[in-house]
Amino acid sequence: MTDRFLQRLGIASAAELIPKVYGGGLDRLAIASLADVVTSADLTGDAAAQMILASQADHLAAAAHAAAHVLTAGSSDPVPLALAGSVLASCPSVVDRLVSGLRNRGVNLGPVQLVAEPARGAIRLARATLE
Repeated sequence: MTDRFLQRLGIASAAELIPKVYGGGLDRLAIASLADVVTSADLTGDAAAQMILASQADHLAAAAHAAAHVLTAGSSDPVPLALAGSVLASCPSVVDRLVSGLRNRGVNLGPVQLVAEPARGAIRLARATLE
């Protein structure tokens, strides 16, 4: 995975990573575009990639668990889960880890759906609110 990062960033060694990332040469979008390096490495069984994605899925599950608890007022009602974003869309293992993490935390999941264009749902909700 390191070699792919170096190649994508146009640098020769891992020692150049910190200055490249934190030196102001990359904006947030450029850094986010590197996610596919990790998700691709995960598919090949790279242990470091799997550790990174497992950790991030666990953080997402913790945040989603907190939101579900607030939205359901602690009841056991099923909670639908809409997933959006390039990592969730391109990396089924993150989705699996997220869903597992939520179930392990006691969330009664309803339908789980990948949403290609979340802005459309937001527009529908806004229209319904105005009507």
